Amino acid sequence: MLREAAGARFDDLELNLNLVAVDDEQLPPWLASRIGMTAGQLAAQGATSVLTGISAQMAETLRRRRDELGISYICVTDMFADQLAPVVERLAGT
Repeated sequence: MLREAAGARFDDLELNLNLVAVDDEQLPPWLASRIGMTAGQLAAQGATSVLTGISAQMAETLRRRRDELGISYICVTDMFADQLAPVVERLAGT
């Protein structure tokens, strides 16, 4: 729908994805208390804001989301920075 609405301007947009969980880790407490689900449950339902697997799988998932959805960059809370560091390393320059 966004692609259609933006038309020719779509390639000029910067789209971000805020990751709420990395590698089936616990959700941030503020979010867990509001949605009543675990990171695993969200992942099982296909939530794009949950990144699971080993580093190589996470990197591939992010590449696929970039290619299919047009995601320009991701945001993550410091709670997941250590888990995401190897993934960022794999993605550097790609």
